[in-house]
Amino acid sequence: MLTVDDIDSFKDVKKIKSADASSLKAMPERTVNRAICTIVNQSEKKDWGGERNDIYTNNLMVKGKRRAAAFALKGRATKGPLTLNKMGKRADQVQRLFEGTAEVHFIVHHSGIDERVLDQMQAQAINKSVATAKKIYYCPIDGRDLARLRAAYPTAFS
Repeated sequence: MLTVDDIDSFKDVKKIKSADASSLKAMPERTVNRAICTIVNQSEKKDWGGERNDIYTNNLMVKGKRRAAAFALKGRATKGPLTLNKMGKRADQVQRLFEGTAEVHFIVHHSGIDERVLDQMQAQAINKSVATAKKIYYCPIDGRDLARLRAAYPTAFS
């Protein structure tokens, strides 16, 4: 598991120890999508329900290396803490996130992320790592870290 502080592409977040997350619940998912794409220098793609991910990029820098990454964004329509049953119609969004060639997998939510979501991310990372013989990473970005990211990169979120 990585934290937002481990991601070289988000290096400015280390300067922010805490930030106000209260206004994140009103922030559209499109704003978060655009901001992350701006920070990692990735063009946006159109959103649709059955997708593997909301953002896919090979521009992410982690531990000094460029890595492919997939992001699942859960926006303001997802109320309260993020649980597995809020992750796709069949609760299969975590599994879909880990399909494909990404090495780093993110779930981003404006509030808390339930421990079972983290357990599922860890299990998917282990399974994919065994199947591919590669190191596979996962990184939850909850409301506290998303607020820090917004404070570190205010122009990306404007």
